[in-house]
Amino acid sequence: MVDERIQEMDDLNKQMVKQISGLPRDGKVDAKAKVSSESGKINIEVYQVKSVTKEANLDFGGGNKKPENCAAPEPGELKKGKTVPDVSK
Repeated sequence: MVDERIQEMDDLNKQMVKQISGLPRDGKVDAKAKVSSESGKINIEVYQVKSVTKEANLDFGGGNKKPENCAAPEPGELKKGKTVPDVSK
């Protein structure tokens, strides 16, 4: 009995989603609808839709790897008295 209700609700959700235009390919949709039944036919009236699109992760092949030949400063190295020339002139 519970499985039948779950299937019925799933079918109703699918019918509602078919009525929404401009759905994002990847993302999340929150929708509210008024559902009524007339003569055994279910009517769904969507009255509020909010969608959020997932941001695509772009992979350019390098990832977040640090280049092997990059000379990163050692801890405390920046405090060894090196000064930056004043370029505000």
